[in-house]
Amino acid sequence: MPVSVNISRLDFELCDIFGIIEETRRKYDIPRDMIDIEITESALNDNVHHIKSQCTRMRSLGYHIWLDDFGSGYSSLNTITEYDFDVLKLDLIFLRSRRNNDKTGKLMEFIIRGASELGLTSLCEGVEDEEQYQFLRSLDCERAQGYFIGKPMPMNETRAYTLAHGRKWEAYPREG
Repeated sequence: MPVSVNISRLDFELCDIFGIIEETRRKYDIPRDMIDIEITESALNDNVHHIKSQCTRMRSLGYHIWLDDFGSGYSSLNTITEYDFDVLKLDLIFLRSRRNNDKTGKLMEFIIRGASELGLTSLCEGVEDEEQYQFLRSLDCERAQGYFIGKPMPMNETRAYTLAHGRKWEAYPREG
C-alpha cells in the first residue's frame, strides 16, 4: 500500500525535505511510486519558484504529488494548471458546507469535472456517511477519504483489517 507524506510550507523552507524523503525511502527500500507527497494548498502561497521546482523534481523521479486541502485556502484555480499534480484532494469543508448551501454541490461538480479534464484524480476528504459517498459517486469523484471509509486505527488493527479484506502486506527489512 502506498504511504502519504504531508509537506507544509515550513518543510520546504526549513530543511531539505526532498533529501529527507529520499534518505528515508532508500533506508527502507520503498519504491518512489509507493510514496504520495501531499502538499497543502496554503504552502503554495509563498516561495512559489522553489516549491514548484521541488515538486517538479520529485514528480520527475516517480513520486506522486497531491494538492491537499484544496478549497480551504486562498489559492486560485490557476494553481492547478501551474503545477503537475497527480491528485486534487478536496478539503472536507466542501461536504460539510454542502448540507447548508445548495451551491456547494454544483461547485464540487465543477471542480471534480475540471480536475478530470486536466488529467487529475479527484479525492474528497470528510466522507462520513452513505449519502455523501453516493453523492461523490454521482459526480465521478474517483477517491474518497473519511470515517465512512475507515477510521484511523493502530497499526496492528490496520494490518488485521486490510488482511481480512484481501490486501497483502509486504515485509521490509528492519534495522537493528
